[in-house]
Amino acid sequence: RLRIARELHSVGSITEAELGEHEAFHATCAFAAAGPPALAAIPGLPNWFAPAMAASLAPVQNQLNNMQNQLNNMQGHFANVEARQLNSVASDPQDPLHGISNAAGMICPIFPNTLQELGGMTGVQMTQFLNHYALAAGGTNSVKLHRIKKFIGLRIA
Repeated sequence: RLRIARELHSVGSITEAELGEHEAFHATCAFAAAGPPALAAIPGLPNWFAPAMAASLAPVQNQLNNMQNQLNNMQGHFANVEARQLNSVASDPQDPLHGISNAAGMICPIFPNTLQELGGMTGVQMTQFLNHYALAAGGTNSVKLHRIKKFIGLRIA
């Protein structure tokens, strides 16, 4: 298409502006397919074009990256909501507990697998657990256990 546009321009069938539109379209397609190095390899493009195109597309790429990060955060949030809902029905000591991710997407390495394991946590383990999730870690063991149960979605009697 670009070659045809150049031929049409050479015989006066299209204007310089129309040729520029074809070159810009071709460069945009090449950039989308292969990135900035492809722009530099297109014959006839001015040296400034590839960096200018990359600079003009950088905000779009940043927006896409931000949207992807937001989507990842939402997926993590929804996974935590689901885990809390599943935890809310646990009642038997052997009922499984479902892990909750912290802000960095990490489940605490000492997250209890069952209600029984939760009840057997030591004060030090409860403090480590609370610190992992950036929750207040002060108070008695009873207060810490209550805070953990509430955080993971257990029903508090």
